[in-house]
Amino acid sequence: MTERHLKQSPPLLVRPATLDDVSSIAHIMQKCFDPVEETHWHNQQIKEAISGNHLSVFVIVVSDQMVGFLITQIVVDEAEILLIAIEPERQGVGFASHLLQGWLNAEKQKSRLKKISLEVAEDNMAAIKFYHSAHFEQVGLRKAYYKKANGERTNAMILARRL
Repeated sequence: MTERHLKQSPPLLVRPATLDDVSSIAHIMQKCFDPVEETHWHNQQIKEAISGNHLSVFVIVVSDQMVGFLITQIVVDEAEILLIAIEPERQGVGFASHLLQGWLNAEKQKSRLKKISLEVAEDNMAAIKFYHSAHFEQVGLRKAYYKKANGERTNAMILARRL
């Protein structure tokens, strides 16, 4: 896939998710993740993530339309990215970078993050390329971590970024 760039930037907004965003997040999740795989969440899980105190959910809105979301968990001074997704037809133009940076800017104002970590399937080359461009480095490997729709399992690369 070739990298596409916007000719002119549309209005972008990165903000905390609200309960009004549940159906849009679920729709994007349905488009980006196979429901058989363990990364797919149901509406109730999304509602609990938004309304609870243990997770942080941010969305990116472009021209009044949500195009992506980010779900993280913060423990003391470390954050773990649980899920990040951009609508497939909007990928490759920088929205994930804007979303990650917008979330990070918001978190820096209220906490003292020192590290961000995540797991990514080792065959998800587009995601790995994105994370490397965002200064994440591989720090470990979880063998047979993800279950694929066809029943096979794939390894997860553990990536981290110090702040």
